[in-house]
Amino acid sequence: MPEHPLISIITATYNCREDLEKCLQSLAAQSYRGFEHIIVDGGSTDGTLEVIEKNQTSLGWWISEPDRGIYNAWNKALAHIKGEWVLFLGADDTLYSPDTLSEIAPILAQQPKDLRTVYGKLESVDEEGNVIAIAGRGRDIDHADFINFAKPLPHPSMLQRREVFKELGGFDEGYRISADFDFMCRELLEHQAEFADIFITVHLLRGVSVHPKTALKSWQETLKIIRAHKLPVPLRFKFLRITKAAAFYLGWLILPDKIILPLIDRLRKSYWKNR
Repeated sequence: MPEHPLISIITATYNCREDLEKCLQSLAAQSYRGFEHIIVDGGSTDGTLEVIEKNQTSLGWWISEPDRGIYNAWNKALAHIKGEWVLFLGADDTLYSPDTLSEIAPILAQQPKDLRTVYGKLESVDEEGNVIAIAGRGRDIDHADFINFAKPLPHPSMLQRREVFKELGGFDEGYRISADFDFMCRELLEHQAEFADIFITVHLLRGVSVHPKTALKSWQETLKIIRAHKLPVPLRFKFLRITKAAAFYLGWLILPDKIILPLIDRLRKSYWKNR
């Protein structure tokens, strides 16, 4: 097993020039150089392409063309990775510190071959850089309560072996919002995950990005995935999901965006602070 495993970092982009520059800076600052960065851009028109071209010598592979959403972009990238482990880093995400990869690499190298998922902690911040929440904690997978285990897992701080994607066939592009949850179900219902007690990713929480229509779609897809995998669903989970989605959607129908979106932003921050 390689002592210094190669890590493939995948980023999907679309019209995110300023965010991508920060993301690239966090990677350029890494003390561990055993990684490759793959970017799949959806045909940006805001200067994102110029940022990619300026940094292309540091990229393992990149392309810019119209795509069918983030999961289509991720699947494209998976066809070009060379690393043993894979991390999906959002264009508006950054690695936690210059030593993040140096800290996680030896942990990955120590894992037995049948351990295929390692996840760490995620720091969520608002646009001013204030910490809203910290996600990620160690616990055994409980298949009888799988929903409450899997939904809080911080996907932006999760690394998985390349063979997992070859075996499971990548992300189901039939889902527009929740294919990462579907993928976790397919993998973690059969295999365990290892928790690494280190910060990996800083994730930017933008309230305006979670529109009520998106919240409703997310709930619909999550319910479809739950049924597809024949998972037991706690009554509390059903009630909270339905209530939240309905409230967001009704608020969107009644109130203008300039009122409902800041309200959702405040509710999200309150929710994450109390997790």
